[in-house]
Amino acid sequence: MALQNKKNSKKSKKRLATVQDPTLEAIVEGMFRFASESQAVSLMQRLSEQFQIAKDQDPVKLGECPSLTLWIRDYSVSKDEEAKGYKGNFARISVKKVAADKMTLVAEKVSLPINKHPASERPKRRHPNNGHPVIRAAQRNKVYPNIEQLRTELLKLHEEFPETSIPGRDKLHLLIYSRQVKPPIQKVTLKIVPVPEKGYKFELSENIKKEPTPIPKVAQAEAADKPAAPMVDGKFTSLVALQRKKKPVKPTSGGKK
Repeated sequence: MALQNKKNSKKSKKRLATVQDPTLEAIVEGMFRFASESQAVSLMQRLSEQFQIAKDQDPVKLGECPSLTLWIRDYSVSKDEEAKGYKGNFARISVKKVAADKMTLVAEKVSLPINKHPASERPKRRHPNNGHPVIRAAQRNKVYPNIEQLRTELLKLHEEFPETSIPGRDKLHLLIYSRQVKPPIQKVTLKIVPVPEKGYKFELSENIKKEPTPIPKVAQAEAADKPAAPMVDGKFTSLVALQRKKKPVKPTSGGKK
C-alpha cells in the first residue's frame, strides 16, 4: 500500500502558476531584493518544483544568466488575446542586478500561440476567494486614476458570480470564500471610495449582523422580583368596573326566592 501511494505521488501533476500567487506577483512587480545571485536562483528552483514549467526548460542552476520559463494564469493578457481565448501567458523569469550589491527577479513575456498553452480551464465556483484580482486589489488598497475602471471591475465581478452578489450604486454586496476563517463563507461589501489627490480605490468591509445585547441573569431575577405596576384607571377600565357593579348577583340554590 505504501509503495502504491509513493507511485501516485510521483505521478501527481504540479499546479499551474497564477499571477495572484504572492511570490509570482512580487516577481512580476520586480519587488524582490536579494543580497546575492544564489538567493535569487534558489527561489527560482523552488518555483520549478512547485509549478508546471515549460517543456523545453533546462534545470535551473547557478551560473551564467540562469532563467525559468513557466506559464502564468492572468499574466499580461491583452484585450486581443483575451478575445482569442488566452487565459494567461508564458513568462521568462531571470536574475537582474538593481544596485551594486542587490539582485532581483524580473519576468519577461514570452509570446507563444494558444495551442502551446495549457488546456486546463479554471474551475467554476459560486464564490470568489481572497485570490480574486478585485478582492486582492481591495486588500492592497490599489489606487485607480479613473472611477470608471472600478465600476467596470464591479460589474464584471457581479457577472462572474451572479448567484452570490447583489449590485448597488458604486458598491457590490457578495459572499467570498476564505479558508482562514470560520465559517469560511463571509458576507462583505466592496465599495468605491475616493483617495484625495490620487484617484479611487475599493473599500472592503465585512457585513456582521449585530446580535441583541443579552440581559444579565441577575438583572432578569431582579426584574422578576419587582411587584407589578398598579393599573392606571382610564376610560376603558372605568367602564369595566361600572359594569361589574351593575351586574346582578345570582342567588344560591339554598336562598329565598
